[in-house]
Amino acid sequence: MTIGKQTTTARVDAIQAGSAAQIAGFQPGDLVVAINGDRIENFAEMQRVVSVSAGQPINVEVDAVA
Repeated sequence: MTIGKQTTTARVDAIQAGSAAQIAGFQPGDLVVAINGDRIENFAEMQRVVSVSAGQPINVEVDAVA
């Protein structure tokens, strides 16, 4: 039995050709840990921060896949 809210990590699943993620060098499996210096704990949080930053450059810190 699981109690609480299920969350999804902010891990890169796939990259679309020509996307900003591809241009920035993201790779499948990378884990987003911070955006603009603010810690990211889950996918929903990452999605919220990115959506309100549309059209603006952001600084994304990842734990890259080896």
